[in-house]
Amino acid sequence: SSAWRASTFATELAANANLPNELRLPRAEEYRSALADGLIAILSDDKPIADTLAEAAAAWQAITEARGRVLQRVDYEQSLGLTRD
Repeated sequence: SSAWRASTFATELAANANLPNELRLPRAEEYRSALADGLIAILSDDKPIADTLAEAAAAWQAITEARGRVLQRVDYEQSLGLTRD
């Protein structure tokens, strides 16, 4: 049946380690960009890695606060189908 095929396909997809895990919320591109900036800085700067990662974490916090932590959580839960609209 179609339901069985869909279930089998979903299981195969979930087991595929090559699939990217994307953030599923508004402003996801800003989070990715902040992380990318941190990774590039780690590879190119002489600054300690821990400092660079702390800066990236602070950037993520700023992105979350700009949206509003509660709204961001609601958006995230809705994107995962955990809440109703």
